[in-house]
Formats: sequence, structure tokens, C-alpha cells
Amino acid sequence: MLRQGDILGLDVYRSIGFIDESGRERIGHAQADQLGVLARWQRIAREQDKRLWVTEAQAEPWEARRREVPLTIQPDDISQLVSQLAGLGVDTILLWGSEYWLWRQDHGDPRWIEVMELGLKALV
Repeated sequence: MLRQGDILGLDVYRSIGFIDESGRERIGHAQADQLGVLARWQRIAREQDKRLWVTEAQAEPWEARRREVPLTIQPDDISQLVSQLAGLGVDTILLWGSEYWLWRQDHGDPRWIEVMELGLKALV
């Protein structure tokens, strides 16, 4: 399934906002076993002597409409997701959202950047 030299890259999004057919704002959540599915792919990659990377992990809100307080993700959720992914043995996790963290900081909410700084210190 994976050719020589391949690294399997997967995206991991936990919740996404959308507008339903009636115009209501809704949130779609990942399947409860999302991390189990990822663990399965990790096992398949290892069995083929390949690596699995998370090439895009949700680290910013994905809202149907811009909101002051996002419904789809908060800073602490990012730490939890990264910990869960690392616990599965994923050694490369690329986070999606740096522009958003900077935008929040510029608008008086440094929590997003602080979570990243704390996470980096924990890795060193």
C-alpha cells in the first residue's frame, strides 16, 4: 500500500463548524474512534517500515461564522490533541493555525501563543 520512501501524512481535525440546510450553525465532530483509526494507520505504516506524520493537526478554530469565543477548539484542546498523538507514537505533528494564534494575541488573547510556548518547553 505504501511505496518505498513514503511517509504517510494524515490530517487530524476534531471539530468543524458548518451551516446546515436550514441555515443553523452546527458543529461536526470527529468520530469517537478517530484516534483509534489513526493508531491503526500508525501500525500499518510501521509494519511496512514507514513513518506516519500528522501533516495538519487542528490548532485553530474552524467555525461556520467568526466568533469571539470559538466553539470548535480552545487552546487547552491543542495540548490535549498533541499529547494524544504523541502517545500513539506520532513523532512528527504539524499544527495548523499559527496565523490565528498571532491574530488572537494581537487582539488581547495571548493564550493561544502561550500554549505553544509551554508545549515547546515541555518537548525540550
